Amino acid sequence: MPWLCSLVAGMAGLGINQFGLPIFGGTELIFGGWLPLLVTYAFGGLPGTLAAAIAFGLTPLSWGHPWGLFCFGLEPLFVSWLMPRLRGRLRASAAYWLFIGIPMVAVGVFVLSNFPFPSNWAVVLKYPANSLLMIMIAVPVYHSPWSRRWLGTITNEPALPLQRVLFQRFGVIVALTIAVLAILVGRNFDQTLRNVAETALARDAKEAARDIGNDLTDHRRALSLAVRQTSANATPEELAQRLETLRSEFGGFLTLLAADTRGEIIAAAPATSASGEPLAHRGIFITDRPYFREPMTNGRPFMSEVFQGRGFGGDLIVAVSAPVLDARGQPTLLLEGSLKLSALLEFKPPPGYLRGRSLLLLDHTGRAVAGSGVLAHAALTDLTNDPVVVAGRRAGEQAYVVDLASSQHGRERYVVARAVVPGCNWQVYLTEPIWSTQRLIAAYYLATFVAAGVAVGIALLLARITAADVTGPLNRLVVSIQALARQETVAPFPTENLSASRELAELGLAAHEAALLLSRANRELAVSLDEQSKTHQQLRQVLLHLDDKVRQRTEQLEEARQQAESANRAKSEFIASTSHELRTPLNVILGMAEVLLERTLGDLNPRQHESVAAIEESGRHLLSLINDILDLSKIEAGKLDLDIQETEVRSTCEASLRFVRNAAQRKQHTLEFECPADLAPIAADPRRLKQILVNLLSNAVKFTPDGGRVRFEVVPHTDPAEVHFRVIDTGIGITPEQQARLFQPFQQIDGALNRRHGGTGLGLVLARRMAELHGGRITLESVAGKGSCFSVILPMRAVEKPVPRAPTLAPSPAYAAPAGTHVLIAEDNDTNVLIYQRSPIFAACRFSFARNGQEAITAALADRPDLILMDVQMPVMDGLTATRRLRADPRTADIPIITVTALAMTEDRTRCLEAGATSYLSKPVNLRELARHVAEALTRPAQS
Repeated sequence: MPWLCSLVAGMAGLGINQFGLPIFGGTELIFGGWLPLLVTYAFGGLPGTLAAAIAFGLTPLSWGHPWGLFCFGLEPLFVSWLMPRLRGRLRASAAYWLFIGIPMVAVGVFVLSNFPFPSNWAVVLKYPANSLLMIMIAVPVYHSPWSRRWLGTITNEPALPLQRVLFQRFGVIVALTIAVLAILVGRNFDQTLRNVAETALARDAKEAARDIGNDLTDHRRALSLAVRQTSANATPEELAQRLETLRSEFGGFLTLLAADTRGEIIAAAPATSASGEPLAHRGIFITDRPYFREPMTNGRPFMSEVFQGRGFGGDLIVAVSAPVLDARGQPTLLLEGSLKLSALLEFKPPPGYLRGRSLLLLDHTGRAVAGSGVLAHAALTDLTNDPVVVAGRRAGEQAYVVDLASSQHGRERYVVARAVVPGCNWQVYLTEPIWSTQRLIAAYYLATFVAAGVAVGIALLLARITAADVTGPLNRLVVSIQALARQETVAPFPTENLSASRELAELGLAAHEAALLLSRANRELAVSLDEQSKTHQQLRQVLLHLDDKVRQRTEQLEEARQQAESANRAKSEFIASTSHELRTPLNVILGMAEVLLERTLGDLNPRQHESVAAIEESGRHLLSLINDILDLSKIEAGKLDLDIQETEVRSTCEASLRFVRNAAQRKQHTLEFECPADLAPIAADPRRLKQILVNLLSNAVKFTPDGGRVRFEVVPHTDPAEVHFRVIDTGIGITPEQQARLFQPFQQIDGALNRRHGGTGLGLVLARRMAELHGGRITLESVAGKGSCFSVILPMRAVEKPVPRAPTLAPSPAYAAPAGTHVLIAEDNDTNVLIYQRSPIFAACRFSFARNGQEAITAALADRPDLILMDVQMPVMDGLTATRRLRADPRTADIPIITVTALAMTEDRTRCLEAGATSYLSKPVNLRELARHVAEALTRPAQS
């Protein structure tokens, strides 16, 4: 039994130890050690040591050192030996850690290992604290009845006095609760402070990089400005004066010089070298220097690599130069300045973010330019493989932790942040000791545990006093109960010193009366239990019937849910099918109308042109109704996604006004527009926002009598941050009864058979739903007969930077494919084929035809086309399958394929593009849109 319990406890402890609690910068507490201690208390040191060896067996791998296994493995052996001698489990554990455990860990951490500061101290102090937590768990568990019964030790120890029970069950539990709470709060405090410190360090590193970059940029701009102000025919005296002025204004220049086209120095500042000899007109040539050759060759400014100076000391410098160009753009002079990097790094006054920190500056090749503190390195040392630099490349812009050599602690842990100097790709590394943050955590833990110790001591003292007060009256109460059991006369309680136990004394006096009532209560209880049993049987019958009813109702609800889902799927399939069937004839109607209007088949007289235009306008109106129905279906199904991007408010409003301007002019309306010129862009879907505004403007024009007024205004609000789009008309107005059904699908305010205004009643429904998808709303203020005011209210959300898009080719309406272009048309509708053939886009093209996907593949392999127009729904093989096979065949993989289909749902477009289509068009096809897609397909590079 002991060894079996030892194995079970060890395996359970091993599992618990896999879930540690990191505290104090990553030092980990584990909670599986209480099980080996429990085995030690029950069976002795050897089983406890076996359980500890199993429970802590993986700590050398997870912690990287064996000291945890040694200390926790030896603890059960020594504690079992010390318990009878010190007469207490807490005393035995305290003696072990004070004289054996802590010295062993200290030697392992400080002498035999290379732990960085402050982790070394945290590891040493962690072990006794972790053991104390395990003891506070093991002691109450060991004394619990179920634990002693399971372990078989219930008869091994006598019953404890009440004082000891209060101490072990309340004092230890109070101490454990306070300790765990302090650890959890300290862990969160530690993590918060570390996050704040890392964020501040990363911010300060960027600020240092920005300061260096600004200083370097200022000097380069100053030199460029001097070049622009210098004449190509300037004399050496003028050049020397300009260079001296520039050097006095910008102290970062160590030297400045001017050279002619032969590379000879003709002016310098300072004018003499370090030895006192003049620099100009002394036959000193710089033609071999990169800062002369590069700008004189390409005519552009130049900045050299970092190098060590020679003439004016051994400082690290960077040469910046620029040519002076004549009227023909030819270099005639060169101005060069040597920047002393130490001067660029002398912040005056020193910024606060450098106090107590170390800074390292690397050039773009990874060489050390400057450094301080623990990051100091010899000039131009290659640090590409330095641990700090390697870790920085992996961390990116996030702060990270490294261990570095320290003069104060030997080896110390630091937090490092990396930033790139703008304009030159140099790197700045800023570091500070992690102890600067963790000293607050250490102080917190010290104060918390001192306060917890005081609180626990007070609690234990009160527990001892309370136990002493309660024990006396309870002993007298036991005597009284025993007398009642023997039917003897109960002796009265003494009345002295009853201040702490008066209630117990009263209880003893009432015990005799309670015994007399006990037998009567037992008889009544038996009768009550019998009645309760009958009631219980009846209740079970009711519950059985209730279960049957609940099951039947659940089955009915499940059947109703399945029917609803089936109906929803049928509705979606019906809408998609209806859209396809309507778009197919609409493609013929609109396509033929466009062909006629383009006069491809000959000129039209005015009446014919007017008739064809009416056909196209009616077809477009029918197409918009189909699109409205699809949009409403997508919104109700939760499948309408918004393309949120930066949207210019004024341009969107003006584009919306253009849609209704002709209709307003026909009705002689006064159309007014007001929008602040400085209104910032908002985050919105520009197409859907325009659709909302066009719907409201169209309704205002439609319901306003001839000669009325329609006003469109944009009003920004700051509290809350919103923008209001208001459409105000002087139309027929809306009564309160009509407003109740205004935003219902397929409802209009004049819904009678003789209504005077057309429409499906979907415009306002879509407008409101799309406004809600934007996080906004639509409000209405109206008076019947006087007009209405619709307001679209959208939040002024933060605008993310738009993703730059590749420019698209926008051909003119008269675009035509190049003569001789071979176009393969895969289409099973002859009228649609006829539209393509008669379209001016393909007037000079050569055609081949296929009525299904299989014929399209065969035709493409037989005579390779330049372009394929692919329908989707065709017999034998659909267009998507044909497109995939054409893309999989190397002989046809790069042929442009434009999918032209009546499937107009969003997922249909995605399926076509995923199958390999170059672009996608939904029927009915607009010939101008088709011309744009054809031009893009024929001019884009071949697909790889």
